[in-house]
Amino acid sequence: MIRFEHCTPDERDRRALEDTRRLDAVLAAGARLERAMDVHAELFARGEGDALSAVEREIALHLFDRAVDLSSAANSITRFHMGFVGLDVFDDPVRHGRHFALAHRAYFRRLALGMNLCTRALGKAAFEVLLDEGAPSFGIGPGQWSGFKSNVLHVEHIGRAVAARQHRKLLGELLESRADRDQIEPLLEQLDGDWAVLRGFLSDEAPTLLVKNAIGLLKSAGQALLLPVQTEVAGWLGDTRVYRDGGALISAHQIERACGLTAPGDLLFERRNWYLSNIGLPGFWPHAALWVGTPAELSAFLDDDAQVRAEYGGAFSERLQSEHPAAWASYAQQDEAGHPRRVIEAVSEGVIFASAEHTLWADYAAALRPRRSKLDVARAIEQAFSYWGRPYDFDFDFFSDQAIFCSELVYKSWEPRPGIHGIAFELESMLGRKTLSPNSMVAAWDASADRDDRALDFLWFLDGRESHEDAVWADVGDLRASHRRPKWDLVQT
Repeated sequence: MIRFEHCTPDERDRRALEDTRRLDAVLAAGARLERAMDVHAELFARGEGDALSAVEREIALHLFDRAVDLSSAANSITRFHMGFVGLDVFDDPVRHGRHFALAHRAYFRRLALGMNLCTRALGKAAFEVLLDEGAPSFGIGPGQWSGFKSNVLHVEHIGRAVAARQHRKLLGELLESRADRDQIEPLLEQLDGDWAVLRGFLSDEAPTLLVKNAIGLLKSAGQALLLPVQTEVAGWLGDTRVYRDGGALISAHQIERACGLTAPGDLLFERRNWYLSNIGLPGFWPHAALWVGTPAELSAFLDDDAQVRAEYGGAFSERLQSEHPAAWASYAQQDEAGHPRRVIEAVSEGVIFASAEHTLWADYAAALRPRRSKLDVARAIEQAFSYWGRPYDFDFDFFSDQAIFCSELVYKSWEPRPGIHGIAFELESMLGRKTLSPNSMVAAWDASADRDDRALDFLWFLDGRESHEDAVWADVGDLRASHRRPKWDLVQT
């Protein structure tokens, strides 16, 4: 549990640098979401009594799911850096200003994004009912839209935003004569741009939105107003990463045991509560990866198999090293902590090899085993190696191989093709593009788990318990039900 007041100045400086990069990623994703809302502007221009088609309902849920994700991520940054109030503005205006600017850049952008969506959907029954009834396949819980509106459209935001703007002016005056002002001037200038974006909504849309939302709250008995930043848990289950920062529910001992249970070719699913990695794809499970084992484990598993040797003219590991030397060199190196690499995955840095200690340092993790031959496993791993080094696909576009996202890597590695039985997953539509989320992969396995021709078997499931701050070994039934959990799963016991 790491809070601002518990950190040293150097630790806060490092956190500020990390969160600047995180915020850049959030804002880039927010810009893509706003473009998507513009593309689908006609959807929100419907008459109040017009019903939405199945495709239109899916688009609306995707847009709301992303808005909740990004709001949660921005809120996480704001929560930590609001600690700036404990730093004397006259004694250390640079550090004070840095944390102030980060907190309010995230705050302003969160409000602007939320108001953008509310401007389009508020008061339109087709959207209000759809978004508030919950959608388990997206990880959206019942009442989440009401909570989101209440948080975004609270009247306190106007006073808070104006006060922040006045404090920005004070900082400018204090920094004017300081030689080190260039350390934060770019950040403050970015804050000015964020304020300009938010001010447009506050001046043009806020009065109407606030009145509409207030009327809605009066009609909803028992609906509490949710105060921004101060609320421990917002009604839309905002990001509480700040309150369990630096730790994971899965223990090192559990990771060690999982390594002994898992074999090359197995599918991994992983989740870290309250992390930016949960953004973009719907549902409880946000990340998928492929287990390859260490080089020694891979060799022991495949090199002596008769079919594999016949196909590759000898040891599979030697062929893999020969065909993909750069990927193999990365794979064979230990990670920064000295752990062997056992997993290939697509993360924000691109397609990389990672240690189990890194990938499974999480709050929930599970493994499924393909019911396929070792030759199929070899071909799937060979295909995965061919994607090593490619950038991460933030657009989640299955039709391009130039950039790859997490479940796309697993899907395309195990995709049926000549010479490989493979595993066939049905693609889904997301904002007009064909894609596949990790959560949908788990759902597809659940739907087939009782069939004799199923492609995957349950291997293990480490189920996090927030209330106990640990994880437990769970059974097949627990994993089968997991894809229906809310995305922001705070209440697991």
